[in-house]
Amino acid sequence: MATGGKVHTRFQENQHTCDMAAMRAAGHGFWPGAKVFNGVRHFASAAPDLDANCSCASHSAAAPMIQPIVGIKETTGIIWEGLKLCPKEAAVYIRPMYWAHS
Repeated sequence: MATGGKVHTRFQENQHTCDMAAMRAAGHGFWPGAKVFNGVRHFASAAPDLDANCSCASHSAAAPMIQPIVGIKETTGIIWEGLKLCPKEAAVYIRPMYWAHS
């Protein structure tokens, strides 16, 4: 998947301006693939359906018994904060994601 060369990652309450490793090799997110995400597009200074997509990711986490660590409103707030790091008119692919730890 093309990333466009610029990746911003929020992990453990910290913002990183790189494609950093965030899973452990023996963790359930990596090893048996216990993870969920939903793709959201930001363009023309808007992110249509951001709330719905964050809600979908959060609710989908229940199937593999993953407990989201932040609520849907907090997730959307974190995303809008991260989008401030991008040019206003930038086309950005957003991936709210949850994965299981062992």
